[in-house]
Amino acid sequence: MQTEMISDALGDAAQSVLETMFFVSPEGTAEPAYPQDVPLLGVGLRFSGEWSGTFELQTSITSARTLAEGFVGTLDPSEVEGDTTTEVICELANMVCGSTLTRLAGDKIFDLGSPHLVSLPPLPRVEAPPDSTATRALDLGFGVIAFTLTIGAPE
Repeated sequence: MQTEMISDALGDAAQSVLETMFFVSPEGTAEPAYPQDVPLLGVGLRFSGEWSGTFELQTSITSARTLAEGFVGTLDPSEVEGDTTTEVICELANMVCGSTLTRLAGDKIFDLGSPHLVSLPPLPRVEAPPDSTATRALDLGFGVIAFTLTIGAPE
């Protein structure tokens, strides 16, 4: 599968989920880079089915909290604690991964693993063909969020 096709599906899925579930309209694409002193939150999950692979999400903790506030519907940041932020960002990863896979193979069934926190910087990846991994980063207006989808061999 071509990187461009995966990247487009990833970007479209992320944009849709962010707009409909988090009330955020990304301002466009961005570089998936963060200043060294910015604390980051990373979430990953594995999937299997027509294809197997991994999905990762990375953003600053500040951006994660702002996204969580939109998702739970509060304007008071004190109402969104750390555990809530983590749970919401894990759900965001689940929604974007599922939506991306649906866009790539709509009639196929996939099993999504449970989203979990990952160590940052990203863990070393298992070697995959260069056309099976795509990253899309979006400018949220208040930070950057990056999504990476790697498709491996069928299980």
